[in-house]
Amino acid sequence: MENSLTQNWKLSHRDDGIATLCFDMPGEKVNKFTPEAMEELEALLKKVQQTPPKALLITSAKPGIFIAGADIEDIQSIQTAREADAKLSKGQNVFNLIENLNCLTLAIIDGACMGGGMECALACDERWLSDGPKTKLALPEVKLGLLPGWGGTQRLPRLIGLQTSLDLLLTGRSFDSKKALKCGLADKIISQTFLEKELIPAVTKRLGEKAPPQSRWKRSLLNRFVNDTPLGMNYAVRTARKSVLEKGGPNYPAPLKILDLLVESHKASFSRGLEMERKAFCSLVTGVVAQNLIQLYFSNESLKEQPGIGPKEGTELKKGGVLGAGIMGGGIAWLLSGKGMDVRLKDISQEALGLGLKSAHDMNRSAVQRRRMSQNEMNKAMAQVATTLDWKGFQRMDMIIEAVVEKMEVKKAVLSELEEHCSEEAIICSNTSALSITEMSSALKNPERFVGMHFFNPVNRMPLVEIIPGENTSPDTTNQIFHLAKKLGKTPIVVKDVAGFLVNRILLATMNEAARCLEDGAGIDAVDRVMTTFGLPMGPFHLTDEVGIEVGYHVAKTLEEAYGERMQVSGVLHFLHEGMALKGKKEGKGFYLWKGNEKEVNRPLESRWKKTGGPGDSDILDRCVLTMVNESLRCLEEGVVHDAMALDMAMVLGTGFPPFRGGPIKYAETYGIQACSDRLKILADRWGGRFEPCPLLIEHAQHSRPFYQ
Repeated sequence: MENSLTQNWKLSHRDDGIATLCFDMPGEKVNKFTPEAMEELEALLKKVQQTPPKALLITSAKPGIFIAGADIEDIQSIQTAREADAKLSKGQNVFNLIENLNCLTLAIIDGACMGGGMECALACDERWLSDGPKTKLALPEVKLGLLPGWGGTQRLPRLIGLQTSLDLLLTGRSFDSKKALKCGLADKIISQTFLEKELIPAVTKRLGEKAPPQSRWKRSLLNRFVNDTPLGMNYAVRTARKSVLEKGGPNYPAPLKILDLLVESHKASFSRGLEMERKAFCSLVTGVVAQNLIQLYFSNESLKEQPGIGPKEGTELKKGGVLGAGIMGGGIAWLLSGKGMDVRLKDISQEALGLGLKSAHDMNRSAVQRRRMSQNEMNKAMAQVATTLDWKGFQRMDMIIEAVVEKMEVKKAVLSELEEHCSEEAIICSNTSALSITEMSSALKNPERFVGMHFFNPVNRMPLVEIIPGENTSPDTTNQIFHLAKKLGKTPIVVKDVAGFLVNRILLATMNEAARCLEDGAGIDAVDRVMTTFGLPMGPFHLTDEVGIEVGYHVAKTLEEAYGERMQVSGVLHFLHEGMALKGKKEGKGFYLWKGNEKEVNRPLESRWKKTGGPGDSDILDRCVLTMVNESLRCLEEGVVHDAMALDMAMVLGTGFPPFRGGPIKYAETYGIQACSDRLKILADRWGGRFEPCPLLIEHAQHSRPFYQ
């Protein structure tokens, strides 16, 4: 038996002619294709090429991971298209070596197989998958503003056809073992439990068989129509292009580039297709969109390690109480129960409890319809939610989340009463969106176990959770709730206990400025159009109506009390709430007149302020977006969040700030730090002192210093 050992790969040979090439990066949780790992792989493949075995198995020693893909840091470091082309050529050549080996090559996939890892697997003759829950196959490059560059765009359609390839390449979604086998991406599924025992006998048996039929996608009549006829291909591409433009438009060039590449290379030779793939990748990798999306990837990774947060410790939180059965309370109950926790939902009326259960049921039903859970899983989750009008059962809760009306005195009263009915060890959280955690904790005898846990609405769609320790919150309490949020599938960020915390403080400043634009004569639809064109999922007036005018008004008043004239509530919002008592979409009237999801501008309301000579599109955009930038930098200045990357990621996850722009602070760098400062001064001269650039922005402009290092 011969062994060849390098730093990342181990090549071993059996006496029966079966060789194994095992990937195991030292000191890393995952395998990834660094330049060093690729060099080693190339050398070993050339060695195999000289004396080929009967079969070569490419495996991983990492539990739950096959290969995570290319090294993202290496991609981020690319400065020129020429440099990118050289790196791509290297990877394509290495995988061509795999494809051209004179032996049976099998990718044995037990765990995540992503990006470059999947491109490596595609170069093998066959892909054998375990049935483990972590076994997923994907080409997620599009999420980074890129496309597969090591042959993935060429091998995938040849293997499974254009129709399914479009689904994988344009969305970055993953396929599990069953779905991979069904579409022809996988050739065999082996039980994870018996993988080690059954693998070699299965390979031996496979060596005695004829090769499986190729082009398995041709079993489908639809795939044959799409791949073999110009009409079918044009229809599939046209449909996909329409979907891409509806979702992201020209703001995200990668999906459109993928479509163009697939069309152009469809009838080209494989080698010519690889050239076209490299050219398309190189046109994307140095662009602003890809750079911003890659930076957000690292920003998201940075949120896993935040100051003051240590490893998961202590007793697992298994039972959760929720106070307040409104939309938020019902959503929180849905989230906890869906992750296996027993939930006790309390309110003061059966009607309110019914609404909370309906909210949880609707979220579960949506998950079933999107195939995110089965009907049995839904039934189990709903069975774990119990309701009550009193405090029965709260003594057994490990943690309780308060989600009652957003009024300080009401919350204090509820928390004080709760403390009399829960155990001394239970953690107590508030889902407040803006109120002081420290002040709230004054109602408790034991404030050390109290922390803010701010979910965003709707709970089933918004990934961010703000964790807000008050002055008296213990580090252990913060740590436990941080790790609970991760268990719930959310992205937690620890922020300082200031009015509005982080996301709502920045967002409300922008929404308030939009209302001031209306006061100065801009149209409602003009403001919303400018901001959606910028990339926000909805305009500020649409958002205000969705959230509820009274909710926005109360948060805005809290910010005004904390930050003074800079955050003074606009006359428009004050008039709608105090003068007209409008509530927005839920009652059919706000900035828009609503019939279900259909809306039209409330012209009588707009006519009170609209006039000629109001702010134009460029003024609307800069007033709203640079207000967001300026307030973001104030938050950074005050230490509300630990760094610029975390702040930008929070705004993307919590408000839908367009990812292709990278976040408010990254946008400031793209705009130009000095240019931002100068433009804010111009706005301040014309529209008021609230636009004066904050000291941190002035300092960075004076020294030409970026916020991202």
